[in-house]
Amino acid sequence: SSSCTWNRQSLDTWNQTMMYNKNESERSIVISSPAHNGLGAVDVVMHSDKSGRWKYYLKNNLMIKSANYCYISSVDSRDNFYPLEIALGIQEIEKGNNITTGEDEVEKHIILIDTRSLTEEEVENLHPDIQSRCRGSTYTYYNEFSATKDQIEDFKNGQIIVKYSSYSTIMSAVYSSQNSGSWLWPNPDKNEKLWINEIVHSANGVACCSNTASRPSYCQDLYPEYCLCENINYGNFKQCSQPQTKKALFVATGDDLTKLSSVEILTRDEFGMFTAKQVDIGGCSEVSDFPVATVSAIGALFNNLPHVCVGYTGVGPNRECFGYNTDGSWENKFNLTKPINEEGSSVVFDDWKGIAKPWWILGGDPDGGSTEVWGGVP
Repeated sequence: SSSCTWNRQSLDTWNQTMMYNKNESERSIVISSPAHNGLGAVDVVMHSDKSGRWKYYLKNNLMIKSANYCYISSVDSRDNFYPLEIALGIQEIEKGNNITTGEDEVEKHIILIDTRSLTEEEVENLHPDIQSRCRGSTYTYYNEFSATKDQIEDFKNGQIIVKYSSYSTIMSAVYSSQNSGSWLWPNPDKNEKLWINEIVHSANGVACCSNTASRPSYCQDLYPEYCLCENINYGNFKQCSQPQTKKALFVATGDDLTKLSSVEILTRDEFGMFTAKQVDIGGCSEVSDFPVATVSAIGALFNNLPHVCVGYTGVGPNRECFGYNTDGSWENKFNLTKPINEEGSSVVFDDWKGIAKPWWILGGDPDGGSTEVWGGVP
């Protein structure tokens, strides 16, 4: 192996080192930058495959360590980023002048967003130089984006910022985890300053959706599982990291020459058309039929569950109101005071006389003009 060291002078003086390891079959470049100027230490490891390739379809051959996290990606994930050119450029700068200052640098801020932890098998397959520097640390895959100065100021001040994209409606909303560090690598633009001073910021992130100008309901129609980017704040950040409730139509009973007990759950597909949806009740399942074949039934989302009260059955009055449980079963939740006539209807209010989400039911027998209100847990 070979190594080189050079000084960087600014508010304080610090030494960044590079090591080229040719002892392994997969050669590696390791760059270590110590803590300085209020920023934490950073280790960067890049390696080739056994044939000597550093780019093009290689996986997990780039590691950035900041604080106690090892961020894993591939060299291919970065544009204009070539490990051998970086190593040769560092040697060239060191030979010319192994002491540089902040005036020789272009500052670049990169935000690292962890996406998922590595499996044990994935960790075992990492290059030895990555494993040796990451013992006791947390391994995570990540996405990154280059942030503007204004975004970084907001980021440092604890505000949530959004990574917008010109080619996708799915974005990332992030806020700081307070871990930052920096390292230097040769500026590929030879006409500019010598170094890229890359300041990396660890971040907590969630995926979010942004509507388009031509389709203001795009996210609601196609990506309801994501929060809207503009609505994310500290209060709902954790909740938005989980899939959101997908809006659906719950269709129960009806009349097709005979009285029906069928039930369907419908959601919009990618074309905006309603299609039948299976429900997850510990495994995909068809929706259970309603216990009673009926027409003119009434229904509502009551106590956060779909409820249906029996309408006209043709075999006598029926006061039963059933709730659709999260395990996929129907349960008789309560019985109406008066059964529904042939033309019943209902509405759920936000609040009525201190009762949250009461259900007002109209159309009771004998004349179809009786009403009753249900609230709480009947």
